[in-house]
Amino acid sequence: LSSRFWVAGQRSLLKWLTDAGLYAGYACFIALLVLGWWRRQRLWFEVARVWLAAQLIGGLLVVRVLKMWIAHPRPDTGAGDAPLQWLGLTWNAAYNSFPSGHSADIATSAFCLCLLLARPWQRAWVLGFAALIGLTRILLAKHWASDVLAGSAVGLTVAALIAGFWLRRLATGDAPA
Repeated sequence: LSSRFWVAGQRSLLKWLTDAGLYAGYACFIALLVLGWWRRQRLWFEVARVWLAAQLIGGLLVVRVLKMWIAHPRPDTGAGDAPLQWLGLTWNAAYNSFPSGHSADIATSAFCLCLLLARPWQRAWVLGFAALIGLTRILLAKHWASDVLAGSAVGLTVAALIAGFWLRRLATGDAPA
């Protein structure tokens, strides 16, 4: 990026934050899945399963298909880059901006973590951290604000739908095994 970009000096910190935020969410829910099963903490285990299903459906399937189908260029895409297409989908990552996968993943993690947190200030902190990760994507010129908002909306919507279905079945004793 150009040295004229106002956050160029913090680029490595932003890059670390944008990636570390996702890995922390992944580690948290893998730990909840294992500990929930091992300690027989049913709520931990089921929320971790909701997270896993939402990540696979929302983050992996919905977001990836939309990115490749819409083929929106990233803010840092050069004018000379051309999208590589096959079967009507764009495979060039420079044209896979909309929606943001990082934002979908962190929104899914934040939603699921909020299901386990009792205090409003804890939920506010988690949601604020998720917003910070979305902001890093914009500041790194990897996504437009609309990409981040759409990715967050996909992550939250898919997680809420799966949680509503899954946890309602858990409450009635009809949860998937």
